[in-house]
This record gives sequence, structure tokens and C-alpha cells, in this order.
Amino acid sequence: MARADLHYALALDREIFEASRVDPALLDPIVRVAGAVPGPARPITVLRDFQGPQGAYLEHFTLTDSAGAERARSRVTRIELRGEMFEDRFITVLRDVELADGGEHRLTFFINDEEVGSIPVFVEVGEGGDPRIAAQETFAKALQKGAVLWVAVPQPDGRTHTQPVWFVAEAAKVYVFTGETEQQVPGLAQAAQVELIARSKDLRSKVSRVSATARQVPADDELFTKIARIGLGRRLNLPDGDGALERWRTNCALIELTPRFGSDEAAEEPAA
Repeated sequence: MARADLHYALALDREIFEASRVDPALLDPIVRVAGAVPGPARPITVLRDFQGPQGAYLEHFTLTDSAGAERARSRVTRIELRGEMFEDRFITVLRDVELADGGEHRLTFFINDEEVGSIPVFVEVGEGGDPRIAAQETFAKALQKGAVLWVAVPQPDGRTHTQPVWFVAEAAKVYVFTGETEQQVPGLAQAAQVELIARSKDLRSKVSRVSATARQVPADDELFTKIARIGLGRRLNLPDGDGALERWRTNCALIELTPRFGSDEAAEEPAA
């Protein structure tokens, strides 16, 4: 029977993994338990690369503790490999895993019920840092990497309108101009709360998603002028140069968005 080989694998806290997609320097291969053990681990990202002959395989993995007891088992999943010239990556997020101790755990991977490799898993017991701060840092770094941000705005009919916008980030807040002579975001000027979505450079992965309160900055407020001047340097292909400041003041609303960070408001899990 054709054999697939495990070339690389990693298990780590999901928030750390998502942060590392923005800044690789943040990568730290640990699994975190928020309180004492025994206790629940925070969501765990399991990443693995397989290489083997082209075709379909059945894959699963197990997580065992330092005493060899099984703590988690993934579903048996059909995977497709492209051929021996390629490495194919698969990502799974484990939730509700109960860990009994803080010792070194182990992930073991199986293809067609045959063990193909294993890796150590390191557990950090305790808070392991404030999840709120981690979420805030991830979001801030995502903003630094991108020129656009996605905003999801509730609509009167119950739907949600989502679109990319250019923005100004200043003092831990996000500012968006919306109006008929600029980007038009339906319902943003009337919204009390929206969601902000930062994506990776390839625009496929949601790196960070947070809720945010919204308020309109009056056109005669000094803050409006300050943000508009910053916006002159942020807005790509600006047709009227410095004249945009008065155009924005006359025709647009400036919306101040204040992110609300929490342990469950940070990164979305990546697609497998």
C-alpha cells in the first residue's frame, strides 16, 4: 500500500498561531491551560504537512499525556495528496480538551491506521499571558500589515453588510470615512456596533475579528481635521490631493470605531 510520510507538524495555542500569521516572531509552540490542571486547554491548532503518492488517504491523530493516557483523538478524515513532489498542509483546531497535568504531551499521527510520526507537545499552565492583550496585539499588527480592513455592519432587515474599507488607525481606534464622494458603507453612519475583520496578505485567512463600538465624529471637531490629515497620506490614488479634506468634511461622515477585545473575540480559526 502507498505510504504517506509526515514531514512537519506543530501543535500550539490557536491565538498564538493566528498571531504568528501576522508576525512570525510571535510563534511559540505551546498549548495553554488558562487555570490549574486538571483543566481545559484553550483551543489548540494542530498543523501537519504530509508527502506521498497522489491519492486519497484516511488520517487521524491522538494526543496523549505524560503518562501515556489519551486526552484527545481527532476524527478520521479523508485527505487528498497531490503527489510525491508536493507537501500538503492540513490544519485542525481542537476544542474542549481536558489536560490532567502540565508535563510534556505527545501528538501521534496515523495514515490508513499506520503510525507515521509523532511530536512533543509542551503545556503552559496558568494564564500564560492575558488573552485580551494577545488579541489586541494581533489586531494591531494586522492593521500595520494591511491597507484595507473589512467592516461588517448590521442592516435594518437583519442582514449584515460586509465590505473592505481603507482606514486610519490612531490611538487604538479605527477611523473610516463613508459618503457619496468616498467609499460608501451602508448603515455605518447609523450603526452603534460593528465587527472589524483583518485578513492575511493573501486575503483568504481571517487573522483577527473583533467587535467595535461606533460613533460619528462631528465635522467641526478638531479630531475630524486630525484624522483627515492623516488620511491624506493613507488614501491611495487620491484624485484631489489636499482638497480631499474639505470634500470629506462636506460630503462624508467620519466614523470612530473602538475595538472591544476579549478572550473569545480574537482570531477566527483557519480553514483546513
